[in-house]
Amino acid sequence: MDDNRYSKEDDPMMSDGYRHVNGKSSRSEKEFADDLPRCKVSIRDLRWFMTFLCLLNFAEGIHNGIFAGSVTSIQRRFQMSSTAMGEILSIGEIGKITSLLVVTYFGSHGNRPRIIGISGIIMSISTFMAALPHFLMEKYEYGDSGGNDTDTGVCHVGNESASMRGETDSCSNEEAAAMSGMTSLFLVARLISKMGSSATSTLGYPYLDDHLPPATTALWIGINICMLVIAPVAGFFISGAFLNVYVDTGSVDLSTVTIDPRDPRWVGAWWAGFLVCSAAFFVVSLPFFIMPNEMKHRDKKYQKTLEQRAQKPKQELSAKEIIRGIPSALKRLVLNGVYMGVVFCVVSELSSTHGLASFQAKFMEVQYSLTASQANFLVGAGAVAGTAFGLLMGGYLVKRFKLTTVGCINFFVTVEILALILYSSLYAFGCDSLQMSGVTVPYWSFSNETSNSQPVLSLNSSCNANCACSQTSFTPVCGADWRTYFSPCMAGCKESYGPGNFSSCSCIPLDVVAMPGQCLSACSAKSIHFVVVTAFIAVLTGMGHTPGVIIILRSVRKADKTYALGLQNLFTELLAAIPAPIYFGVAIDNACLLWQSICGSRGACWVYDTASFRNIFIGMVTGIKCLSIVFLVISLVFAHRGRRRGTLTDYGDDGAEGDQDIAAAASMASLNVVTFPLDFSYREFVEAQETSL
Repeated sequence: MDDNRYSKEDDPMMSDGYRHVNGKSSRSEKEFADDLPRCKVSIRDLRWFMTFLCLLNFAEGIHNGIFAGSVTSIQRRFQMSSTAMGEILSIGEIGKITSLLVVTYFGSHGNRPRIIGISGIIMSISTFMAALPHFLMEKYEYGDSGGNDTDTGVCHVGNESASMRGETDSCSNEEAAAMSGMTSLFLVARLISKMGSSATSTLGYPYLDDHLPPATTALWIGINICMLVIAPVAGFFISGAFLNVYVDTGSVDLSTVTIDPRDPRWVGAWWAGFLVCSAAFFVVSLPFFIMPNEMKHRDKKYQKTLEQRAQKPKQELSAKEIIRGIPSALKRLVLNGVYMGVVFCVVSELSSTHGLASFQAKFMEVQYSLTASQANFLVGAGAVAGTAFGLLMGGYLVKRFKLTTVGCINFFVTVEILALILYSSLYAFGCDSLQMSGVTVPYWSFSNETSNSQPVLSLNSSCNANCACSQTSFTPVCGADWRTYFSPCMAGCKESYGPGNFSSCSCIPLDVVAMPGQCLSACSAKSIHFVVVTAFIAVLTGMGHTPGVIIILRSVRKADKTYALGLQNLFTELLAAIPAPIYFGVAIDNACLLWQSICGSRGACWVYDTASFRNIFIGMVTGIKCLSIVFLVISLVFAHRGRRRGTLTDYGDDGAEGDQDIAAAASMASLNVVTFPLDFSYREFVEAQETSL
């Protein structure tokens, strides 16, 4: 009897580590449920979502830094004006706005991590597209007559037909059409890239908020934003390293390259940084495809609180009621002097920021005769790093001293005035224009050619009249008179010797020698002082950002807070992010003295008037800064008036917490269209801004 008694020990041990009875496992359903996530614990854990979201933001920030650092090299390689480059930078912001409708719709109905992964793949493809022009174009040619041999640029007296033939041949190969096509490819790549980048904030931050307690949300979102802010520093450094490498490295014999990074014709390997970013986007995006749309909360008590809230009935408003509430909410915001003053201040501030981010590296190259690599390192170490530190410091100071609404405005005004003073001091670190004969100064032989007291600025002179020099190929040389000449031919050099050196130069006094490249400037040392001052300016500018956001949140009704943020982002995109690179580019083009000519069409700028460039660039930023201070003062006046009347509160608490009214629902609907949906409360958002920015 005992021998036939059944025992669990008699059942065979299976591969899963449990005994099975009649083909069924003896484990309970709870044991199955507990063991199920273990195989995916590494990817279902919210910490992994946070990690890869940070990496995706970091990759996006690196991409922004690389693109900004490669502006001058791309312009030089594809013969673009600053206006054309400004249009490329602006088109991305238009794509970002239009994509928000699609992203927010699918994000509310689909798997958010998967959509973020798709957006990362899109950014990977678009970044690779930005590098394609390098592989689609012929090898870069910097020399005369379509070659890379500077010896062909000497003066051949009486050989006019040979010189003119080079210009004719250069127009017969449809080079201008090819360059225009590459510009269009850059436009499309930038548009797609910005469209893909909208998902990281619109879906990633609310996803974190859905799975974290309020006290933790601010910190986690803050870390993500810090990644996006700090990453451009690495982007500028990476771009600077690649721009020291010749653009066609790997496809040409580098021993035949007769120019170096200091030569104004030098183009570095700008495309390499885009390939690195493309690979980074692709690798970081893959884990999002296997992440679930819902994860367990790390705080079990908060999970129970959410479940209890979900059981409470909520007031649902119809689409008609939501739309009907938009005009009243918009009217309240437009008539709010404190809010509108700060909004236009932020718009002005970000206009100058977009202009600086787009062209500051170019400005330093032109003003201080730096290489593209040197300019990128200095901008990354100074302006970008200073902004990141200022954002963190501003949030800390507001939280540390518990500044009220008026206190935030006063703080904002103070840092803006200090930044304006420092901006004005940048005029002291200017350099004189390049001494180029026939462009900025007349030839030495001018006094023998005319009795007119006014200098004649022309590349052609009596000293090179019989050389029939080409004006389509810029091959500068530095004469022994410490002047730069457009080409060896324009310098009247009839012989060459050594590695690109020239002699018997009739336009140089005593017919002495000339060396390849522009003459070096002793003013380059001022670039260090410029970077130090701009770093302090960047810190002050960053410190004003967080108070600006908090003023917006505290100066409006609770029901209008999300709508207020959405409207501010709309103004920022339409009035700052989109137009600023364009009008900065147009203004910079006005400082050009010598343009590249491609079959009669204007290409990139060869020589700038550095004094005009400095006055235009710093003057525009200073003027915009003055405008932002005016708007802040207007906001401060309305704030004091509101405090006297009792209509302005320190934290925007104009009533007890309750269900959303029509205006609140309208606010959320509008915000979903303009920017990312904020599922957390406005106070949590303030904490996130203070923590991260």
